[in-house]
Order: sequence, then structure tokens, then C-alpha cells
Amino acid sequence: MAKAQRTVLITGATGEIGTALAHQYQQRHTRLVLIGRRPMEGLDPNLFTATTYCRVDLSWPDYVRIIDQFLFRNTIDSIDLLIHCAEIADKGTTEDHSPEHIHELVTVNLYAPIALTHALLPRLSRCHGKLVFIGSVVAVLPSPGHAVYAATKAALDHFAWSLRMELRQQIAVQSIHLGPTPIRPAVSADATRSIVQEQRLLAADKLALQIVHAIESRRPTITIGLKNRMLEFSGQHLNWLVDWIATRRTR
Repeated sequence: MAKAQRTVLITGATGEIGTALAHQYQQRHTRLVLIGRRPMEGLDPNLFTATTYCRVDLSWPDYVRIIDQFLFRNTIDSIDLLIHCAEIADKGTTEDHSPEHIHELVTVNLYAPIALTHALLPRLSRCHGKLVFIGSVVAVLPSPGHAVYAATKAALDHFAWSLRMELRQQIAVQSIHLGPTPIRPAVSADATRSIVQEQRLLAADKLALQIVHAIESRRPTITIGLKNRMLEFSGQHLNWLVDWIATRRTR
């Protein structure tokens, strides 16, 4: 009998990294389920179709129901790989953020992955699937100007760690940590926009391929990039030194 086609669900699929990941898995002939907030108009029609794309914002109160209905309509009873790639970044001090923005950031970055994982566990269990959280090295680093974002990534790491022990051999759980990327630069000049856009796409494609290779490994936690691994090591083992330097500077 022919081997059944694998089903891969990616949240944040309309972002640069999410779209690049979708292209990678399309080339591997998987059945795609793409979750994103952008309208289908303007998206790649070879990738985003009525049977592959579920448009929903993970800050909406009924996103779990919308995704579940999409899966039911398309007779998707099992999921081999779930990649939590959706996120909202922040910039600025915590004091500068509105309560609404903080609520949205925590909802999309932390609560939604937890709630969606809970809702999709039965589909993952049916085929002993894999669950992947795209995290960040800021989870173990002081991140002034990104305090709320870093807090959500740290909490998500702990959730993945605990879930890995809960599920054990039933479902594989992996955390992949990324560092700063050139994928979201601030661009205002029309003359340079197309060049920067091309650089962003190339960066996303390269990063997506590294993520795919990381997912194919058996390691439960992977940090992509030597510099990022060094940063993460410093945050994990030299945090006392960072705190001491910060304290002296504020005196």
C-alpha cells in the first residue's frame, strides 16, 4: 500500500518565515494546513488555496472553533506535524505599550499556542505526530525594549518542556530557538524597497531550510546559529554577570 501523505499545520503562515516553511514542505509533497491573518488575495495562489488556507487571527476569541471547522470540512482527522510559528513582536518599553497591545501580544504568542495545542492533541496523537514551537534566544536573555515578548517566549519554552515530559512517547515536542534576523527591517525609501524585499525572502528561505533540518532531528531543543547559541549560553550561565553590569550602570 502507498504511504499516506503527511499533514503539516503551520501557524503564522502568511509571515515571511511561515510562508518559506510552507514552500519547503510543499516541495516535500505534504498536505498543508496554513493558518494566517492576511486575506487570500495577494497571497501565492499555488500555496494558499481554499483547501489549504484558513484565514484567522489568533487574537480572535473564536480562533480554535474556526480552525477546527476548517479541519472538519477538509476531512483532516490527523496531523503529523504542528509548527507554532505565529507571533507578534514588540518594541519599546513596557510603559509605552497600551493594555490592548500587551493583551494581544500575550494572547498570540503564549495563550494561542497553548490553547491550539490542547485542541489539536487528539489529531496529533492519532499518528504519533510532532509538535514544534518556534522560540527565541531572548527567552533566557534580559531584553529591555522587548520585555513582554521575551516573557511570552520564556513561558512558551517552559510549557514545551513540561509538555514533552507529559506526552513522552506519544507525541514528540521540540523547541527551536531563533535569534535576531534581517527579515523585518524598517524600509521607507521606494528605491530600496524591492532590493530589501528580495533580501528578506532569501533570508527567510535560508532560515526555513535550517528549521526544517532541525525538525528532522531528534533533539528536543535546538538553537539555530553559532552566535545565537553563544548568546543563549551567556543568558543561561552568565546571567549573574549581566545583572551585575546592569546594576553598576544604573548607580
